[in-house]
Amino acid sequence: MKLYDELTKVFCEDWFHLESKGGIAEIKEDGKQAAVKKAELVFHGQMMSIDKGIFEKTDFLFKSDENVEGKMPKLQHSCDGVLIIEQKEGKYIAFIELKSDYTCDNIRKAEIQLCASYLRVMALLNCIDGFNPDEYKKCGIIVSHPMNMEKLSLILKKKNNNAKLTRFDKQCLAFSSKRQKSGFTMDKTYSMLGELPVADRLRFDTLPTFHFSVSSGCHTGRFRSCFDFIR
Repeated sequence: MKLYDELTKVFCEDWFHLESKGGIAEIKEDGKQAAVKKAELVFHGQMMSIDKGIFEKTDFLFKSDENVEGKMPKLQHSCDGVLIIEQKEGKYIAFIELKSDYTCDNIRKAEIQLCASYLRVMALLNCIDGFNPDEYKKCGIIVSHPMNMEKLSLILKKKNNNAKLTRFDKQCLAFSSKRQKSGFTMDKTYSMLGELPVADRLRFDTLPTFHFSVSSGCHTGRFRSCFDFIR
């Protein structure tokens, strides 16, 4: 992978891991209290993962949450894994966050982490001469135990009664679909990345996000054909 070769000419290669012949990418959550500890994503083609330690080492560069003004994005955050996939079908960058339970608070926290990781990873990749972010399709993936079916039933009742749906309601409906064709889109208004005085290449207009469910009571989930939905 050309991008891996160029990154490791500039940065310490310990932060990047390359698999050239397909396989299983493992995304881990180190927290002791985490109920979902690992996601295994089956891929083909070439895959480069970026070690999440690179975020921890550079957190000091960004404002702490308490010093972030108003609704400006919180950047002292990161997701559990970043994968860059190159296949015959295309090139992809996936930002992946593991959460234990599917709750409104957890999903919102995951979105904050995905947004911050997007800007920080793009800042890193755009250091490389010739890197073109438009060549890659990007997405966010949130992995957790399934959403509560009783809550989902209440949301479906609201929809069927033509009641007003919240953003979280709409997101639940999109994520609960057996065929997440387009996921649920985060836009630049919601992410607030557009409020920052940074180059356009470091933020997104829209970022499709998807939800992968780990069976209740299990700590690990394996997912196949993970990148088919963003082609």
